[in-house]
Amino acid sequence: MRTTSDAVSLSDIMQQVEHQLADRMTEPDSEVLAAGIPRWQSQARNALTQLQYEGRIESVGDGWYQYRR
Repeated sequence: MRTTSDAVSLSDIMQQVEHQLADRMTEPDSEVLAAGIPRWQSQARNALTQLQYEGRIESVGDGWYQYRR
């Protein structure tokens, strides 16, 4: 993931998380939830929400995030 203040799309974030954690993911992590997304993506989205709550990142558009300055 980039470490600049450039906005990053949710899609890019998910690709990077999947790439970085692929060798540690288990079968339950890949389970598709009722929301239609894999469990690991749900957890990653929860982490994004927590980072927003803590003021570390901000949403700068539909599905775009950046580090808070």
